[in-house]
Amino acid sequence: MTQLADTVRRRVLRHLERRGQLDVGGQDSDTIALASPVLASCYAGSIAGRQTLGRRKGAKLERIGADPDAPWMERKVRLSAHIGGSDLHAALRVAANHPAGRHQLEKLLRYCARPPVSEERLSRAGDRVVLRLKTPWRDGSTHVVYEPLDFVAKLAALVPRPHKNLVLYHGVLSAHAAWRAQVVLYGRGCSPAATASEVEPGGSRCESPRHERRRWAALMKRAFGFETRFAPQACP
Repeated sequence: MTQLADTVRRRVLRHLERRGQLDVGGQDSDTIALASPVLASCYAGSIAGRQTLGRRKGAKLERIGADPDAPWMERKVRLSAHIGGSDLHAALRVAANHPAGRHQLEKLLRYCARPPVSEERLSRAGDRVVLRLKTPWRDGSTHVVYEPLDFVAKLAALVPRPHKNLVLYHGVLSAHAAWRAQVVLYGRGCSPAATASEVEPGGSRCESPRHERRRWAALMKRAFGFETRFAPQACP
């Protein structure tokens, strides 16, 4: 695991260096910092655990229940490795033929699709925002306290940049896989009998019909379970 983590780390650094995304020779090559300095400061503050905006700019985030004398402890997890700031975790797996595999897969998908912040663990204490941690940290921290403006900065750092995919697929599920059309059918346009001939050389691909855009009201009903109706109003 350590060897694999080191290999991935070196290849990522080499890729970033070829694209000019690393600070080489003291030259600032951070395109985000040059184009959006405020957003770059939000990223840096979130990574460093410091306040980005507000009255205590640059100070460490206030934590409740923290023990300043707690010793640093390396986390020991099975089938995991940490090297040079890179982490690799491979202990979680879902067996294809396991009786409870579908339940485990659903649990994993729900974990990947969860929101970054749980509203149930957010509260206000005077003019500050308090986030209750799901599990206490090793130093005893149970809550993290933010100033309102700095809390917005932390949320801004979580918003994905335009045209950036958060989920990547590989193998036959990847975007340019030759067999993707035979594997990902979306339940439309092909019969089960026709799929067997499609994998043969020279077989015709299944052309799924273009899916029409749903109305905004239909999407609201599907996502939240209620109908949205608007009455026409005359313009003043």
